[in-house]
Amino acid sequence: MSVSASLALAASNARKVVGAFRSGRAVTGGSAQRLADLRINPSPTLRELIDARIVRKAGADRYFLDEELWAERRQVSGRTLARVMVVAGLALLAMAVWLIGR
Repeated sequence: MSVSASLALAASNARKVVGAFRSGRAVTGGSAQRLADLRINPSPTLRELIDARIVRKAGADRYFLDEELWAERRQVSGRTLARVMVVAGLALLAMAVWLIGR
């Protein structure tokens, strides 16, 4: 699997987890719910969101989505993607110039 496909799959999985929290209205400490009630299974994606504190524990087996941190992460991801695209474009341009000059 290519790097871009892996990143797309990870982003899709994260959006599904976030969507489950939103659908279950588990978006504050007071509205936190059990993962089983949200139909979320433990996964590497969930672990990553917990480690990043986007999904927070609010008691025994109860979790909620921190919407602010999720929005920040999405904004940073967009900027990172833009930077990667600029670097890739410059690399392709440099390669084209090198090939023409051969």
